[in-house]
Amino acid sequence: MDKQDQIRNLSRNIAHLRKQHRLSKAEMARLAGISTATLTKLEAGILPPRFSTETILCISDCFGLSPSELFRPESDP
Repeated sequence: MDKQDQIRNLSRNIAHLRKQHRLSKAEMARLAGISTATLTKLEAGILPPRFSTETILCISDCFGLSPSELFRPESDP
């Protein structure tokens, strides 16, 4: 899996989690400690320049996932 595939999986999984938990972009961004604009970019598959591993850890922790689970293809368990 190359870097673009990983970013694509991350963006899809973040959008899926937000929708599954019925969170607005503003609510999800607040939970993740990022701006709504950054979340919008992430969900569009654009990795913002100042995106950090801390954000990955925060999102995974909020949903009880391991950080690696955020990078799995949607079809994986």
